[in-house]
Amino acid sequence: SFALSSTPQFNGEQLAAARKERWHQSGDALLTLEAAREWVGELGLVLFAPRAHQLATPAPSLVEAALGRAVSAPTAIESEIARGLVARMIAEGSALPLNLLGGPGDVPDFVVSAQAFSYVFTMRGDKAWKQPPSTSGTVKVSPLALKVYEALSAGNGLTAGELAGELGREVTENAIARALGELWMQLRVIPLLQPDGRATMWELTTRRFTKQIKAGANAGQPTALSAAISLYLAQVYAATEEEIETFLSPLAARSRVRDVLHGLSAARQLENAVLEGKTLLYIPGALPEFPEIAEPVVEGAEISAAAATVVPGVAATGERIRKFDRPRTPRPPREERPAREE
Repeated sequence: SFALSSTPQFNGEQLAAARKERWHQSGDALLTLEAAREWVGELGLVLFAPRAHQLATPAPSLVEAALGRAVSAPTAIESEIARGLVARMIAEGSALPLNLLGGPGDVPDFVVSAQAFSYVFTMRGDKAWKQPPSTSGTVKVSPLALKVYEALSAGNGLTAGELAGELGREVTENAIARALGELWMQLRVIPLLQPDGRATMWELTTRRFTKQIKAGANAGQPTALSAAISLYLAQVYAATEEEIETFLSPLAARSRVRDVLHGLSAARQLENAVLEGKTLLYIPGALPEFPEIAEPVVEGAEISAAAATVVPGVAATGERIRKFDRPRTPRPPREERPAREE
């Protein structure tokens, strides 16, 4: 059990600066496969590209980390580096592209490390994963999706065009793409993104990630959800209950997330701090060294103790956050005007 921690001292600007650093949005772009693998491995589950309109919650994205800056609506060209990194991580088995929100096409909405994939599978996968997907019942796919699954289970990866060729002339490539989307949402298939604009190959998830699927199928929902909460809090440092629920809503019902959060708080595995009128949850002992606060220097006068105190969530007047990587010298104070002689 965790001891009660003292209330952490940070404000909104410091929290934002710490997140920017963690998310590689301060100019330090992730450009190599090694750097991307390590980052996705540490964070576990990240957005592929920002999705503020669908998930209005603070979260890092691989596209922004690969650019080294925040971008609210990245273009296809801006997403190209991240797409290449995902393709290479899939090929080596260190990460998977996910389609948890049900979008069309082959662009993932989340990227998950191979290690964290087992938690995702526990919450979203089909426990009867050894069997072909069912066309009836609660977890079902269309008859065409079942045919696509069977075609892929017969051999190596295939493109949508190749699958259309195999399944007969009356089946369109668009229909195949929709069927692949169904299977991808259920974690049955993954896209193998190709370089140079070549058509995406699709293969069964079990071809590369059977070990993680087995682990996920045998784990319990509360355990997986606790792990997912921990991963999210480790990447944002502190978040409201609403923000945590929103980020994890593609994986589990909000009510279930809330229940697990309350359980973790009751067990003192989560603590809270008030910031700008909101209650934030954080993992005890996991907060970063926040950027220092430069106190204003006032010549010829002492700063009162009250003004010097940093209240959690409230910036003292005149404070300025220093960046981690580029500490700047505080500006010299303005010279006081001499008092007019009477």
